[in-house]
Amino acid sequence: MPSMHLPPGRGMALGVLLLCLTLTAAAYPAISAAHPAQGVGPYDEWLREHRVTAEARLVLTYDGRLLRYRKVLEGPGPLHKLGVERLVGEEVAVEVAEGELEEIATSLGLSAEEASRLKSGGTVEVLSVPYAGTCMPDDVPPTWWDQYPYPKYSWERFETGSGWVYYCTADPMNLVWYRGDGQDFTWLSPIIWELAHDGWTPTWPEATNYVCEPVYGWEARQDGWGSPHPASDYDRYHVRLWRVHKWGYGGVDVIGQAHVDKRVWWWHEAILFEEAEEVVSKAFKYPTYGYWSWVVEGEVVWLGNYDEGATLGHQDKVRGITRKLSLLF
Repeated sequence: MPSMHLPPGRGMALGVLLLCLTLTAAAYPAISAAHPAQGVGPYDEWLREHRVTAEARLVLTYDGRLLRYRKVLEGPGPLHKLGVERLVGEEVAVEVAEGELEEIATSLGLSAEEASRLKSGGTVEVLSVPYAGTCMPDDVPPTWWDQYPYPKYSWERFETGSGWVYYCTADPMNLVWYRGDGQDFTWLSPIIWELAHDGWTPTWPEATNYVCEPVYGWEARQDGWGSPHPASDYDRYHVRLWRVHKWGYGGVDVIGQAHVDKRVWWWHEAILFEEAEEVVSKAFKYPTYGYWSWVVEGEVVWLGNYDEGATLGHQDKVRGITRKLSLLF
């Protein structure tokens, strides 16, 4: 489900959890990544220079079985920095019965005319909220590797009416898994096995988040897992996973984005990044499942992603504030 992105944190830096994979129970020294001042550097300046504001809405259609929706960013004034007036996100389709559709229409505050139009196959736009984030054409990559070992944020994909593709900042990264045995490639499989053993399950459907990689290019989320949240106000814990080259050219590590999903009918609002980071980390504390050994490390990698990212809607919620904790496998 797509995340409805939240406002910047309150003056704190985001530490990224490190998870290091070992093939034995032996302890390995922590990696320490050099980091510039928090959120200050050429890449950070580039993000700020290309920051835009807009109104964000969800555009809904229904065909009698599938409810389809897209996130839309629209100006006209604020997006003129990009030379566009409207950006349309990727479509997500969810199977919804007619009875459920009526409940959804009521919960969204649709008028009788809007509900009737949606039910008969028309288009309805809902949830107009302010958006602020960095948006760039797909051929202008965010070169995080000039300043940081890993991407600061994920991005969402949008198109203009004429088919031009743009990417806009989404949620912060707050987890890193890497090999502690000197190998250069971290696989997804031992991470997935550990999550599955801890009771996590695959997540779908949801709006796709991307990272830009100097070798792979724009990469969609490669895996996503969820675990039920104990509080009735929230739906689940959720973590997205990608493989990336450290510093853009080194060994391949796995980065993750852990958050709590607050369900707003069929889509999710991503919140409580610190809490989710803590819950994911517990799945990798000793003793762990199977052949792989995971060790909690006490270092962090600084990505300076406490003050940029994207904001959408409620300005009183904190996003992307993580404990200064890391995990070493």
